[in-house]
Amino acid sequence: MIIGHEKQRDFLERFVADASRHHAFVFSGPEHIGKRTVAHAFAYMLTQGVVGTWDSVVQMHTDIVTIAPPTEERKGKVVVRDIGVEKITEVRGRFALAADSSAKILIIDNAHRMTISAQNALLKTLEEPSRKGFVILVTHQPGQLLDTIISRCVRVHFTTVATDVMIAAGVDAQTAQDAQGRPGFVRRIATDIAFAECIAAARTALQTLAKQPVSALLDTAADLAKKDDAYIVTFFTVWAHRVHAAAHATGNAALLLMADRVDSFLRMFHTTNTNKQLAIEELLLRINRRS
Repeated sequence: MIIGHEKQRDFLERFVADASRHHAFVFSGPEHIGKRTVAHAFAYMLTQGVVGTWDSVVQMHTDIVTIAPPTEERKGKVVVRDIGVEKITEVRGRFALAADSSAKILIIDNAHRMTISAQNALLKTLEEPSRKGFVILVTHQPGQLLDTIISRCVRVHFTTVATDVMIAAGVDAQTAQDAQGRPGFVRRIATDIAFAECIAAARTALQTLAKQPVSALLDTAADLAKKDDAYIVTFFTVWAHRVHAAAHATGNAALLLMADRVDSFLRMFHTTNTNKQLAIEELLLRINRRS
C-alpha cells in the first residue's frame, strides 16, 4: 500500500499516458518514505499502459528487473557492497534494446551505490534510449550520481509524509508519530521489536531531556555510544523529526536551534569518523544549555 505522495503520483501518471515523453527517472528523497514502492507501481503501470493502479500492483513481472546493492556477511555483520559494472552490463542489453510491444523497466535501488564504472555503463543506455525501455533510479543520495546521468533523467523528489495522512490511511496515531513521516517504518515498528524499542527510548529521552543533570546526560551519552551506528542514527532521527515538528508548529526559536543541532550531528555522523561518545556528549550538553 502506498501512503501519501499524491502529487508525485499525479505527475508520473502523465508519463504513463504518453510513455514516449521520457525514458529515465530519478526518484530521490529521504530513506524509507516509499520511493521504491512507488517505483514498482509506476513500472507496472508502464508495462500495462494504464494509470490508476497504484494500490493493486503486481510486484513480480517479467518485464521489470530490480537491481540493488549486493550484501554479504562478514564476522556476523551484514555488509552492503557497491553495484559493480558487471551487473549493469548484464542487464543493459535487454533494457536498451527493448523492441517488442511491451515496455521493459529497469529499477536500480540505492542507485548511488553504483561504482563510477557502473554509472558510465548505464550512461550509454541513457544516451541511446529505446522507445520501450525505461530506467528508474531510486536514491536518497542523488549527489553521488554523475551529473551526466542526472541531466538525462526526470527528477521526482519525494518528502516525508504528514502524520495526519498516515492516520487517514489507517495507521494508529502513536505509530504514525513514531514513523517520523516514513511509511516504510510503519511495518517495521510492528515487526521489529528492537527497532520499536529504540524509537520508544528516543521519545522518552527527548521528553525528559530538559530535566536531566549533566551527570545523567553523560551517562546517556555513554550508553548510546555502546550501540551500533544504525541504532544511534534511528535514535536521533526520532529527535530530529519531533523537534522539527514542534518548532514549525510553535515557531519557538529555541526549538529551531535544537533541531539544527540534531541535524548537524546526523550529517556529521554520516560523513565523518569521530569519537561517538564525545560527539553525543557535546550534542546533549549543547542542547541542554541551549547554546
